[in-house]
Amino acid sequence: MENKTILFFVRSAKYLKAMQSLVEELVLRGFYITAVYDPGEGDVSSLEILERFRRELSGFSYEVGLRRKGWLKRITRMLRGLASYRTFLVFEGRDSFYTKHWFKFLPIGAQRVLNAVPFLFRILALPITQKIFNLCERVIQVDKGISDHIRRIKPAAIVVAYRGQPPGSADTDYLKAAKKLSIMTIIPVASWDALTTKGKMHILPDLLFVWNEKQKKNAMQYHRVQPETIKSVGAFQFDNWFNRQLPNAHARTAVFYIASGALSGDSFAVPEELRRAMDTDPILKDCPLIVRPPLYNARAFQTSEKNIILMPYSYEGIRGNELIDLFLHAISLSFVAVGVHTTGLIDAMMKGLPVIIYAPPAFRAAQDVPHFRELLENNAAERAENAQEFVRIAADIAKGNDRKRAARERFIQALRPRAPYKSAAAATADHIERALQKRYHNRYA
Repeated sequence: MENKTILFFVRSAKYLKAMQSLVEELVLRGFYITAVYDPGEGDVSSLEILERFRRELSGFSYEVGLRRKGWLKRITRMLRGLASYRTFLVFEGRDSFYTKHWFKFLPIGAQRVLNAVPFLFRILALPITQKIFNLCERVIQVDKGISDHIRRIKPAAIVVAYRGQPPGSADTDYLKAAKKLSIMTIIPVASWDALTTKGKMHILPDLLFVWNEKQKKNAMQYHRVQPETIKSVGAFQFDNWFNRQLPNAHARTAVFYIASGALSGDSFAVPEELRRAMDTDPILKDCPLIVRPPLYNARAFQTSEKNIILMPYSYEGIRGNELIDLFLHAISLSFVAVGVHTTGLIDAMMKGLPVIIYAPPAFRAAQDVPHFRELLENNAAERAENAQEFVRIAADIAKGNDRKRAARERFIQALRPRAPYKSAAAATADHIERALQKRYHNRYA
């Protein structure tokens, strides 16, 4: 295998953090990684992440990518948006949370037509409609600028941190161009909800790396990925997290509220409500409530409420490992974690915390999605429908009654790589190396 260059496309550099262990593993094995990011995502924090990768990894470089241009741009965006929307319409129903969310990504004209002629929703859900979308995708030409960009880098493979959201994102066009150039295409699933809440895969990769068998089923159901191209390797998002140690704490007396992003509707009204309920309980009234604001919605989480600790109070000036250290510190001080709709609950579970999903009626729609239902179906988390029920469950846990411990440990085990691998990144890199070797020998045999 002579060529060891890999083009790593990410819509935003922030998504690269979730795959840090994979990038590090590939560089360790002698690969040269060129990260390409969407031109609309070059903000200061993204560039800081890319610069940190470049400083710390000798085989890593980055550059700005391209978006599709020309008269096909708007048509392509509309077709891909409709195809993604159709996926949620078929599998989740018209009134589901993410179906409504994806409807907003459609062009205004398409939204108006669908709302004016409701019968079109039924037409959109027909199997023949998806076949028409697939045919259109095959007919749509590869973008020349993107194709030339890939040719210049000359990668042996292109890895795409696929999201397909919004429909105009360049991830599909980079996959499409790489396929046309006979370059190996790879998608590593970077988050627990990528297959069930993000865009449809309009171009299927040569290799799809998933966390476990549940995600494999999701890939086959939602995206029609062939099972022989799917590899279950564990969650490389958590590779480094598994190995991070908690700092020593004198006592674990706090309740840790892990806030969710703006999409879920979470706000500081929730922890304030929980704080007031805790104040009525003899066990919880003296327990601090630590709140971790969401990174991109921190302004909605400011309070003067007593006995609530914001950690951090502000994200300004805090970068990289400092955020992780603060998160670990909050976990070390806590005996239970609670949240509405966030992957942070899994992070807390991995460090031994019992978890309570707060599920009042206002959040049920956001929580009624496949990846979140999996937590409850596996009996790995408690569920509270109101503040009083939360207090009862948290007080019970404070007494040492951790009913979900065994189920929680089984759930976490399903995210770990299979033996003999110690990391999902190592398993993924092995598959990539073998696939590239096979392709090289087939080409030059």
